[in-house]
Amino acid sequence: MKRKIKTFALLLALALPATGNTANQCLCEPTTWKDYIGEPRVERWFGFEINWLCDYRCEVKSPQGETYQTVVRAEHHDWWVGSMKQENGLEGICEGMEYVPFYNFNLNRWVYIWNHHTTRFTPHASKSKTLQAWAVENDCEITK
Repeated sequence: MKRKIKTFALLLALALPATGNTANQCLCEPTTWKDYIGEPRVERWFGFEINWLCDYRCEVKSPQGETYQTVVRAEHHDWWVGSMKQENGLEGICEGMEYVPFYNFNLNRWVYIWNHHTTRFTPHASKSKTLQAWAVENDCEITK
């Protein structure tokens, strides 16, 4: 019996490295391209809606070290409460684009402007259903 347990333990130890992480590592970052779907702003009975497209340069790295890049055009949808006159610059932006606050004296309030920097993010964490589906298609690992 002890010999069977030792044999099983040895086989299990040999098999574990082979069954390690088989998912791809994926990261996306926005390009500077963005377009609206239909009207840029659609007023609703309470607030307004924005539908837009963004291009993302996405990279897939396999566990074997192979890497490839592709461009993914992703749809985004969002809805804001309030008036379009109260926009602050964070409406309809592409994920991964860094925006910084800037005081607009003409409006007498803070607004946000793009600082021309982007950050990479995992597509599973995206708000876009398109990027989430792309991550599943490309067997991307799920990270938080």
